[in-house]
Amino acid sequence: MKQIQIIPHQLCILIAILLSLTGHLDAHIKSIKAQTKEGLSLTVWVDKQSIRLGKNIELRFRVENKSNKVVYLVKKENLEIETKKNRIVVNPFTVGPDEIGSTDYSFLPIRKGGHYQGTFVVPAQKIDEDGVWLIEVGFAFVDNIQNLQPRNALNSDPVLFRGLLVQRATPIKLGQLYVVIE
Repeated sequence: MKQIQIIPHQLCILIAILLSLTGHLDAHIKSIKAQTKEGLSLTVWVDKQSIRLGKNIELRFRVENKSNKVVYLVKKENLEIETKKNRIVVNPFTVGPDEIGSTDYSFLPIRKGGHYQGTFVVPAQKIDEDGVWLIEVGFAFVDNIQNLQPRNALNSDPVLFRGLLVQRATPIKLGQLYVVIE
C-alpha cells in the first residue's frame, strides 16, 4: 500500500478548496476603493451589510480629487437603478441610443485637493426577495463642461448634448459590494 505524503502548503490549499465548496469562504465586501491614473479616488461602502427585506439600501460614496485640475462629477437627477437576479446596478451615468427627451444631467465641480461625499438610495420596492445581493456603482467625470452647462443652447438638442457628453466623459464602474437581505 502506497502512502500519500501531504506537504503543509498543499494541506492549506486542500482546506481552502473544501471550505469554498461548502460556502464558508464567501467574502461579503462592504467597501470598495479605486483610484484612477488621473488622480481621482473613489470609495463606495455600505454602513449596514445586513438589511431587512422592505427597507431601503443606502450606498455611501466619496470622491477625492488628487489631480492638478478641477474635475466635474456627472450627476443624473433621476438616478437609474436596475435590479435583476440578486444584482443591483446603480448607474448615475448612462447615455444610450434609446434615450429620448430632455436631459437631466448636472455637473458638480470638485476642485483639486477637494472631495465630495454623498448617498445613493436603492428603494425597498426594488428588492423583491431575500438573499445575498451584489451591488455595482457607476460614476462619470468630465474635465471640460464648455457647452454642457444647463442654459447652453446645445441643451435644447438632447442628441447633440448627449453626443458631446459621451465624447468627454470618463465612466468608472465599481463593484462588487454585497448586502444580505433578510
